[in-house]
Amino acid sequence: MFVKTKIAIARGKLVCAKLVLVSLGLVIGATSMYITLQAPQYWNTSNTITIENKPLTIEAKPLKVETVEETISRMVGERKILIKVAQCESNFSQYATNGQGSSAKGVFQILDMHGLTPEERYNVATSTAWAIAQYDSIGLKPWVASQHCWSK
Repeated sequence: MFVKTKIAIARGKLVCAKLVLVSLGLVIGATSMYITLQAPQYWNTSNTITIENKPLTIEAKPLKVETVEETISRMVGERKILIKVAQCESNFSQYATNGQGSSAKGVFQILDMHGLTPEERYNVATSTAWAIAQYDSIGLKPWVASQHCWSK
């Protein structure tokens, strides 16, 4: 049995490593973990890192970070109107707030009355999942105030 790992590097910093246990060519387990390596002396020129005196060969590739718009597009699938809703409500700004005395927050401008915490409303994946659920159950009613924008 040996350990294979894929490590994602973003802007020169190690952000995520996925370890896969391999035995006789079969993957028998996998886990993702977030690690930080502060000391560059652990690295050598052959893409091997030594942890606890055991060499571990790595394959490093750049981490692609999605934009807010890309995340929403990937998640909504055929519900493309939700992309227009997000653009009209927040211009794809995940930390958007409504400065007109409203409790609306996040990319879909979700109100307090819907029961999500501010952190959930500011989280792109969580708020998009909420928007999809709303759209699938009641359509575009939560965003009727911005219909003049997204219905074009």
